[in-house]
Amino acid sequence: MKRIILLLVVLFAFISCSKEVGTEPTVYYELVPIQRCSMPYRFTAGQTYEFEMTYRQPSSCHFYKGIYFEKLSGNVRLVAIQCGVMESNSCVTYPVNSTSAPDPKKETYQFTAEAGEPYTFRIWSGKDEQGENTYYDVVVPVDN
Repeated sequence: MKRIILLLVVLFAFISCSKEVGTEPTVYYELVPIQRCSMPYRFTAGQTYEFEMTYRQPSSCHFYKGIYFEKLSGNVRLVAIQCGVMESNSCVTYPVNSTSAPDPKKETYQFTAEAGEPYTFRIWSGKDEQGENTYYDVVVPVDN
């Protein structure tokens, strides 16, 4: 009898702690433009360098997720900031040059240069009026 009661108590505890369907916020991910990227002007093969990237959160519902870093071809790399966005009716959107927006955020990325050709970093700077991706390219030579 005690085992049955214990089993019922444990079962009730699991059921009462389960999350209700639809109560969790919906989160999706998007890229956020890099406003500034500081990196060395020249690399030495085998050395690791730190890039510092500055960006602004577009709304109060955006949160930092990580650095989006993709090898496109050869020594060409795409770099962007990836943010999670919580869907909510209480989000505050920050206009681009708003004084009420939080200060720009800074994130760093460690990059190890390999021997070979110069690296081209395509820094994602957003979209233009036609919705096309825009970049600024930085070419960094590598000393062997």
